Amino acid sequence: MLPQTKERPGIGNGSFDIVAILDADNHTQPDFLSKMNDAYDFGIHAVQAHRTTIGGDAEVALLDSVSEEINNAIFRAGHVLFGLSSALIGSGMAFDYEWFARSIPKVSTAGEDKELELLLLKEEIFIDYLPELYVYDQKTSTSTGYYHQRRRWIAAQFDLLRKGLPYLPKAILTGNLD
Repeated sequence: MLPQTKERPGIGNGSFDIVAILDADNHTQPDFLSKMNDAYDFGIHAVQAHRTTIGGDAEVALLDSVSEEINNAIFRAGHVLFGLSSALIGSGMAFDYEWFARSIPKVSTAGEDKELELLLLKEEIFIDYLPELYVYDQKTSTSTGYYHQRRRWIAAQFDLLRKGLPYLPKAILTGNLD
């Protein structure tokens, strides 16, 4: 069992196959878990669903929605099309349970998704993308909320760049293009 803290409750030591990660305000299509299970049965051990917007007609929410769909096209669908791993986006993700239980204690930044992505890439575990499997995410509707969200995201990106840079030479030498 993982050590439990106030910040990170343990995920237990059950006999599960998959861990699915969703935000509290996410909605999914009714067959979300079934489709994630199908992907796992097919041999996919790390997967990102198609996260898209629900609600939010404010200009800021529309900007965030457009940005997210561009990122879905380039960093998820585009990557997989060229044989590279999908980028993770923070929710609508699923992982092999044993890998996740072993890896999550190593995560220490606010950019948990990117840190998990780095761990998967180090272990050469492919992250697939399921563009037809939707997760609906509530977007912020205020410019202040958007600013703070992006500020946290950028800080996490720099922290992970610092953590991942030492592995770049080895990745290049071994042909790990991911």
